[in-house]
Amino acid sequence: MHAAKLRTELSRLLDTPLAVHRNEILGKHRSMQAILKGQCPVVLYPAGRMATTAAALLHSRGVSIRGLCDTNPARWGQTIRGLPVICPQQVAEWGGAVAVLVASSLHDSAIRAFLATLGCPNVYSMPYLNHCLPDVFISREYARMTESPFLPGARENIIRLFDLLADDASRAVLANKIRYYLSLDKQL
Repeated sequence: MHAAKLRTELSRLLDTPLAVHRNEILGKHRSMQAILKGQCPVVLYPAGRMATTAAALLHSRGVSIRGLCDTNPARWGQTIRGLPVICPQQVAEWGGAVAVLVASSLHDSAIRAFLATLGCPNVYSMPYLNHCLPDVFISREYARMTESPFLPGARENIIRLFDLLADDASRAVLANKIRYYLSLDKQL
């Protein structure tokens, strides 16, 4: 894609109202209503600090927490803050009866890819969790990500940066980054 086409695409993204982007994000992802109403139990993965903190906050809101999951066999069967640590194969056996909430910003993509190989159908990504529950799934990497291109002066600075970039490959990276911020979809 050459510069003019990339610039047109970038302008289209930035000219689309934030509410439209938010609605598209919600439309592309599985609803969290059954989880938030306690109707679908969850497992948080991996069994780290973010997961245990999120589990406590979710439990206080009535979410049914089945446990934590981790790939480290040394942790299986342990209890962390009253929650059992479960192996990924057990979660896979439960299938869609439980939702897996990925509580890792660093390894989100790898965790989701691994769970997909096990056939886990009900997995929620960290960016989406942060988007829906930013006070529970706290992440500097994703904080206000979707809103950031709409902050005062951001549009002009993004376009200025685009125009300063020396080649189409760099411009495509910037456009893809903004597209990701506004869709939470790494596949676009």
